[in-house]
Amino acid sequence: MPAPAAPLTDPITEERKRKVTFAKFKSGAWTIALAVAVVVLFVPLISEAIRTQLPMFGAKLSKAAIIGPLFGGRAMAKVDVAYIASIVFYAVVIYFWRELLRLWLDPDATTELNEQPYRVLITICGLLVLVIDTVLMYIAISTAIWGKVGFSFVALGFTLTYLVGLVFASLVSMNLKRTIKKLEEEL
Repeated sequence: MPAPAAPLTDPITEERKRKVTFAKFKSGAWTIALAVAVVVLFVPLISEAIRTQLPMFGAKLSKAAIIGPLFGGRAMAKVDVAYIASIVFYAVVIYFWRELLRLWLDPDATTELNEQPYRVLITICGLLVLVIDTVLMYIAISTAIWGKVGFSFVALGFTLTYLVGLVFASLVSMNLKRTIKKLEEEL
């Protein structure tokens, strides 16, 4: 009795699967790099700006009644409410900015909600969140350079660079996801 023949694989299909896997790897690596940049660079800056403008956010989490024991160790004793607020704020910024770009730049973007009011709401909220983020970044940089909030070309330049970087990172993320979607449709 002859041995069963090995199933033939289509080289074109295999190449497409490899391209999808590589595109997903690139997207995952990009997301991890962005997460590291946000956690290492931007969360401390924004938390400092929040702490500067709203001193009550400087309260240490280790002294909180219910969650205090979770932050009682040496490494976590310095974490305050401003860090948590900046992380939540970044989640909101990323959500609104990506949704805003998707609605305005992706011709295939659809939603289950009424399209026009949803687009207006996301646009207003997205731009408002982006303005608040920009102001907080300017305050953080200005305070880090001069020790107080004031006009600074360096802080303004860094803030504008940050905004361009945010837009760039969002566009790259959007393009990576579109590439994955396109490659998966070709399978």
